[in-house]
Amino acid sequence: MRKSGSPVIAAWGTLALGIVMDAAGVFLIRLVVRDLGAGLDFDAFVDLVSRVLTSPLAILGGILFALSPLAMAHGLSRLDLSLAYPVKVGGTFVCIAALSALVLAEPVTWARALGVGLIGIGVWVIVEPGAETTG
Repeated sequence: MRKSGSPVIAAWGTLALGIVMDAAGVFLIRLVVRDLGAGLDFDAFVDLVSRVLTSPLAILGGILFALSPLAMAHGLSRLDLSLAYPVKVGGTFVCIAALSALVLAEPVTWARALGVGLIGIGVWVIVEPGAETTG
């Protein structure tokens, strides 16, 4: 069933909000822990937990990450799951990839760029025929 109007626009808006909250939450936590290295010993784990629990950025990131499914839930109330979820996952991936390259100076290899591009194209293909809605 296809519907249009303000409920669908609001659903897309809250889905976009969920994507931004999810990506921002993960990114903020990454900013806090990025210099810890890959150590797997107990002391490194305790340091990680301590930094995350005492860092305002990590706490904000955790809150954003934890609340993002609520925004997603509103989007799912008006959009088909087979449409909304791929858009959410793909959109979050593209946001994280862009932030990682631009802010953290992570390398953008041809393979990564191609992968991000293919995901973007895939999301566009899913959405382009029309936003099928439920409810």
